[in-house]
Amino acid sequence: MRTLQRKQANINNSCYNLMIATEAPAKPAGNIKFNNMSENKFSIGLMMTNPPTDVLNYVMEMKDEAGSVWHQCALFTPEEAKSITVKGIKSGQRMTFRIKAINEMGESEAMESRAVTVQKAADPPMLDAAALAKIGNEIRLKAGKDCRLKIPFKGSPMPVAAWVKNGKKLAIKGRYQADTNEKETTFQISTVTGEDSGEYTLNLKNKEGVSSHTFKLIVVDVPGQPQGPMEITDISGAEMTLNWQAPRHDGGKAISQYIVDKKEEKATKWSEVAKIEGTELTYTVPQLVKGCKYCFRVRAVNEEGESKALTSVATVASGPPAPPGVPVAVDVTSKSIVFTWTAPENDGGNEITGYSVEYRENGGDWMMVTKDHIDGFKASLKDLHDESVYELRVAGKNSAGKGKYCESKPTTACDKPEPPVLDDKVKAQYSEPMILNAGEDLVLKLPISGIPRPQGSWTFGKDKIEDARASNSSEKGFVLFSLEELKRSDCGTYHIQAENCEGKETMSVSLRVLDVPTAVENLKVVRASSKSLTIGWQPPKDDGESTITAYSIEVQCCEDEAHEWIKLNKVFPGEDLKATYEVKKGNSYKFRVCVLNMLGSSPSVTSDALLADDKFKPPAAPAKPIVSELTKSTCVLTWTAPEDNGSPINGYMVETKRVGRRNWVKEYNGRTVDETKCFIKDLTKGCDYVFRIIANNEAGFGTPGAESDETIPMDPIPPAPTPTDFKIEDMSDNAITFTWKDGEGLERDKLHGYIIQKLPEGRTKWINCNNVPIRSTRAFVTDFRAGEKFRFRISPMNDGGLGGFCELPDLVEVRQMQIMPVIELRGDAVDTVHVSAGGTLRLSAFVSGNPKPIIRWMKDKVDQERRGATRNQDGIAHLNVRYLTKEDTGTFIISAANKSGKVKKDIKVVVHDSPDPPCNITMGDINPDGSIMISFDPPACDGGSPIKHYCVQMSDAYLKFQTVQDKLTVNKCLVKDLRPGATYYFRIYAENEHGRGEYAQSNLLTVIQKNEPVYIQRPKFNRMDTSKPAGFSLNLKNVQIKERRSAKLTCATIGRPEPEIVWFKDNNKIKANNKYSMRNSMGVCSLLISNSRARDCGKYRCEAKNPTGEAVCEATLMVYPDH
Repeated sequence: MRTLQRKQANINNSCYNLMIATEAPAKPAGNIKFNNMSENKFSIGLMMTNPPTDVLNYVMEMKDEAGSVWHQCALFTPEEAKSITVKGIKSGQRMTFRIKAINEMGESEAMESRAVTVQKAADPPMLDAAALAKIGNEIRLKAGKDCRLKIPFKGSPMPVAAWVKNGKKLAIKGRYQADTNEKETTFQISTVTGEDSGEYTLNLKNKEGVSSHTFKLIVVDVPGQPQGPMEITDISGAEMTLNWQAPRHDGGKAISQYIVDKKEEKATKWSEVAKIEGTELTYTVPQLVKGCKYCFRVRAVNEEGESKALTSVATVASGPPAPPGVPVAVDVTSKSIVFTWTAPENDGGNEITGYSVEYRENGGDWMMVTKDHIDGFKASLKDLHDESVYELRVAGKNSAGKGKYCESKPTTACDKPEPPVLDDKVKAQYSEPMILNAGEDLVLKLPISGIPRPQGSWTFGKDKIEDARASNSSEKGFVLFSLEELKRSDCGTYHIQAENCEGKETMSVSLRVLDVPTAVENLKVVRASSKSLTIGWQPPKDDGESTITAYSIEVQCCEDEAHEWIKLNKVFPGEDLKATYEVKKGNSYKFRVCVLNMLGSSPSVTSDALLADDKFKPPAAPAKPIVSELTKSTCVLTWTAPEDNGSPINGYMVETKRVGRRNWVKEYNGRTVDETKCFIKDLTKGCDYVFRIIANNEAGFGTPGAESDETIPMDPIPPAPTPTDFKIEDMSDNAITFTWKDGEGLERDKLHGYIIQKLPEGRTKWINCNNVPIRSTRAFVTDFRAGEKFRFRISPMNDGGLGGFCELPDLVEVRQMQIMPVIELRGDAVDTVHVSAGGTLRLSAFVSGNPKPIIRWMKDKVDQERRGATRNQDGIAHLNVRYLTKEDTGTFIISAANKSGKVKKDIKVVVHDSPDPPCNITMGDINPDGSIMISFDPPACDGGSPIKHYCVQMSDAYLKFQTVQDKLTVNKCLVKDLRPGATYYFRIYAENEHGRGEYAQSNLLTVIQKNEPVYIQRPKFNRMDTSKPAGFSLNLKNVQIKERRSAKLTCATIGRPEPEIVWFKDNNKIKANNKYSMRNSMGVCSLLISNSRARDCGKYRCEAKNPTGEAVCEATLMVYPDH
């Protein structure tokens, strides 16, 4: 299976597993989907619900609908099946595609698609930059001029133009006209006015994208009419206030002023009242006559002139009063509130008769304070709810009606404010610490007085409490605090504060939370022997605010199959924190200890397995020590501590030996070293040394550790120079080949080699790619995965260690380098290969490419791998075919394909043999003298050599075949002396230099006496010509519709006989289907296009044709987006 996967990885650059194929794959299941049919983006997808597991690749072939020859257009893997790009096709071609599956055993039957027409090249629209630069971002025109724009563009299919004004779609009608063809779009506004000013956007859209341009059109004109309706406020008998809105456009120039006019309702002449600044939108008209009706108008003015006037409705100079002064609460209790207010500044031209007073509670509905209006400036609210919020509003009344209300500020019904006060009993109750168990809730409900209601807050020490378990609130007469699911960390002092506008009150609450203890500390073996084990421990860090009552100890024998824990005697506080258990020699035991208090048991701590033996074992052997800080006479050794095997390590013995000698020398005069690092001195320069470490505990010295690397004392050596030209020569999905050059001044005799390092993407630690230094300047590194990304660097190594690094500048993604396959024919395969029938054909060719190409030998679209022996070795492809016949004459094709593409070479093979039988034996008429001419065609295959001559034989029903003519060099023969009533057969041989081939036999020939026929000539009649050439009495008209609507093109034909009608779109013939419906009734022809989209835009042509002539008419269909 591993061999098959490696072979497949070389074939198709994939890493998925395949089942071993035992037969050619089945016909592809699914359907062929055309993703894009544009000439430059033609794409096909193979849609499969369950992709097969025995397929290596798929091959796609195509042919012209009118042709019969299939051409390969793509080779792809199952992972690439959803989108395959097809190149080399042209717009207007009608093509058919088919797909075959391929594995090691051969190829499947083909799944064929429907015939499709290649569309024009599809490109997103792009507006002409020069035209846009000419338009710019702003266009200024005088009123009355025409605005005309012509903007060329490029894009296919023909895009649809949509115009937007001030963010809204612009209706193209009336003065607004727009048109779009295949090269440009035009836009025109006839006789522009100030109303045409605004921001315009052109959106040119097709299925490939959108191109837009926005510009501002400024029409220089008088301002627009001020916007209304005009609102008249603050009406009194002497003045009114006019309010209006600025015009929709200022005419391209700033508004300098507004002119305000007035007139009495029945008057015909307006009188100017005032001219105000162009920034003002309100004006109070003075000096009015009480009771008179007035009309007002406002005109905007800029440098171009005055706008149309905005006129108000007739208004009487008399109205309801203005709002009174803001009501103020002057006396507030929990049961009543007294409000006062002042008279309005304007009585509306009539005497105020009273005030309408309403109130509401807590934002509810407004209610009347009294049924009747109040004459004075004072109102009282009684029978109120304590701490409810009340609002009051007042409106004046006169003979013209009720004026606007004026509202008071919200006022709370409460008695005279008092500061918060906590009861002394509450303070005394919480003067002592509160004691609660872990997991319980802390709830404080503290009685408190104060007006208004105090609000509570609390802190833990000096820190604000932000725990999700904590909450605080207030209600009448209380402040509430709670903390859920207490923990030991909640112990401490909580500072509580209650506050209102009059002051604040504080108190502190101390909290103690009781819990089970934490686990014991430092559990270890104190003494071990073959009879008993003694363990000891330290008390827990936290006793849970509760006195420790005892320590619970349990023991388990590791050799006990039940793994049962046995309880030992408890250890109580004040006793030695130790426990002893009698054991069986050679067994191992585990101990676990937990702490008990009044609330329960702590988590238990379990020891490692302890061996019951009379003494501890010596320590394990230390690892190989590391040599550093090397000089000509000293060095530093470091190592890691080994397993102590139950007894703490007391120290380390350091030993030194010169390479080639037998005895080890103890350093430090045989004294042990406490640390895992030591300094070695008095070394001899140039000698080879090794070092080892021996650990010691109560059981004695352990086994000596591993020897260090050989070390030669010498002064530090400078590193080798940094290499140059570090680069990647080749790369596959799991390996990379690097090359580089030696650094300048490198002494190769002192070079150990090069180390290549990699840094995975997103990591910070470099990893060595090779552990053994590489002496050459080329390296092949494996163990990568496709898609991984790394940075690479290289450094030289000598006795001084690693030198400088030369790093690749970019992040490298591991993937197969792709090289187009190359085929070079070998030997006779370069020219025509001649082979005798029955012989063996031997062909070979050099094949290269990356990834390794798939090589196939084909003849007449048949894979030759089944018939002949193929072999691909050392870049040479071989084909051996035995027992050739003349049917093997023809062209053998060798093809090589990988992801970079496919190439092929033709090899012409001629197999020499006797010829095939002649073809198409034809017997002419029997002549009166009993002779007949027999003709025939040459053999389909001449056996590789020219035909020398033919032999013709004849036999009647009773005789054997006899030669009629031999050595015949032409393809016909005259046979004489045939008897009437006799029956004959003929057979013919062809012969070349290799011999006579098989014969071809004629059909049975019976000779019959033939009488001369009698002919009667039929009289001729002249017919009247009533034909009329085809033509149109009504031509097609251009159609514009919105998307998703149905479009109908109609024309009328004339001609006799009735013309045949054919419809075309962009020179492509239209066939009736769900999209197109065609009718022809009594000469009226129609084409219905359902569910029209942007891709249906284009030119439609109707052709009428009869035997005496033909005619054509055309129309354009435009489809606009349905916004």
